[in-house]
Amino acid sequence: QMAYLPLLMALVAAASAAPNTKPNIVFVLTDDQDMNMGYVSQPKIVKLLKEGGADLTSMAASTPVCCPSRSGIQTGRYIHNVPMHNNSIAGNCSGPNWRNGPEKLNVATYMSAAGYKTHYSGKYLNTYGTKGDGGVGLVPPGWSDWQGLVGNSIYYHYSMSNNGVEEKHGSDPELDYLPKVLLRKAMAFLKNVTSSGDDAPFFMMVGTPSCHDPTEPAAEYADLLPDAKAPRTPNYGNYSADKHWFVRAQPAVSGHGRGYTQLEEEYNDLQYRRRALTLMSVDDIVGNITEFLDSQGLLDNTYIFYSSDHGYHLGQFAILKDKRQPYEMDIRIPGLVRGPGIAPGSVVSDPLALIDFTPTFLDIAGVPIPDTMDGISMLPALHASNQKDRQPLRTDFLVEYHGEGEASTVNNSLEKCQFANMFCAFVGPEMKHHPPMWNNDPVCSCQDTHNNTYWCVRTLEPAENGRNWLYCEFESGFVEFYDINQDPWQRVNQASTADPAILKSQSARLAELKACKGPSCKTPAPSFTTPINQHPKQMKLHESVVESVDPMLS
Repeated sequence: QMAYLPLLMALVAAASAAPNTKPNIVFVLTDDQDMNMGYVSQPKIVKLLKEGGADLTSMAASTPVCCPSRSGIQTGRYIHNVPMHNNSIAGNCSGPNWRNGPEKLNVATYMSAAGYKTHYSGKYLNTYGTKGDGGVGLVPPGWSDWQGLVGNSIYYHYSMSNNGVEEKHGSDPELDYLPKVLLRKAMAFLKNVTSSGDDAPFFMMVGTPSCHDPTEPAAEYADLLPDAKAPRTPNYGNYSADKHWFVRAQPAVSGHGRGYTQLEEEYNDLQYRRRALTLMSVDDIVGNITEFLDSQGLLDNTYIFYSSDHGYHLGQFAILKDKRQPYEMDIRIPGLVRGPGIAPGSVVSDPLALIDFTPTFLDIAGVPIPDTMDGISMLPALHASNQKDRQPLRTDFLVEYHGEGEASTVNNSLEKCQFANMFCAFVGPEMKHHPPMWNNDPVCSCQDTHNNTYWCVRTLEPAENGRNWLYCEFESGFVEFYDINQDPWQRVNQASTADPAILKSQSARLAELKACKGPSCKTPAPSFTTPINQHPKQMKLHESVVESVDPMLS
């Protein structure tokens, strides 16, 4: 990694020498916000970013779990090139291997070298600042103002690293509620840089805990949305016998095969409501930052990006909650941006991934994108005057995940919430500290298994009737394939009915992406000579799959 540092300095030298006309950049990142949730409780974000900028309708996470996904944002790399496997230090989530390697070339090192003042506040990586990770005194390179949360998302009773000094917070609804603290820290940074007199551009990231567990809303919002219900999508509460082992095993967890229970549905509804309420505070963050920039005459020269680290499921395929699955519910995420040259109300339908944010930020700053990054810049699409007639930035990307947990031989017991080979725990008590509260018995939730390790190629051609596929290979050898144009909820695994030529081509493309690095990750997908709608085998779907679809997910 040290060999890359001279290259970094060379790349930014020309950009930093020029007089400052560079745009400012703000990136607000949520936690676990999926597209079934969307922006249901965020009217300011809808008005200011979606209607006032571009809607990135095909934004996705290239890995559906927190720390690996966030490492991809920081470095612009797929996780096999970070490398990072899971949320533990052993899996390279923070820790010495991360600090001595990829973190040295994180987004802030490029931006600061290009003359930007940089600010980070909130959740960084899941183990950051913990004793096992070296403590709060370790400040990642490149950040001129560092306000990092210690550990995983939380709302009360936590510590932060205030530029390397521990800052403890308790339970006061105004002084300690983390989203409010992040807003104050972001505003303090903005007021400082705008009053400094040196007109340097700024780059800031705000990593909110919303809407991650324990989903504790701000006190002023806790009584709102009393009728909110988790969306009953066509795959909600339905077991699926044709998917990989973890999904097939869910009947044992959800009432020993008696069906998705009323208690589980009530849990999903309250969890959905609480998640939506926590996002109201993020709406406030975006609204206040935007209003301040406008008051300072800076809004027209500032890009404001918004996204989440991955998606989430609440009851889909009868899995109570969590992420970690390769399906749309867990990988499709919000993507919004407003800024110079972006037409208000525009729609960008290219398949984009979280690894594309850092290359985009560098492009905005005038810094050449290094070959060490796997992602691409969104900027050409954001500035395109005609979205319909241009070529897409890419037509496919990689999704990869490493399952967590050890093989086990425990006796299956719903009463004890333990199942062989699964990572399980009771949930519900986490929602008993702040309203709206869970007042029922705990519910068993199994979230992962060691054999939930997979690699997928997600193909998405923005053109009308373009290929829209998900092809996955699991470590066990199991294969899943979906034509999402026909089966938007991935209810029927088509691996046994799809044309063998398509599966063979997708497997070959997946092998390329699994081994890709830098430029080779940007290679366009190969073209097929025969349209998919001419393959009779591909059309053999159950009639129940062809049904109306929420436009947000289509």
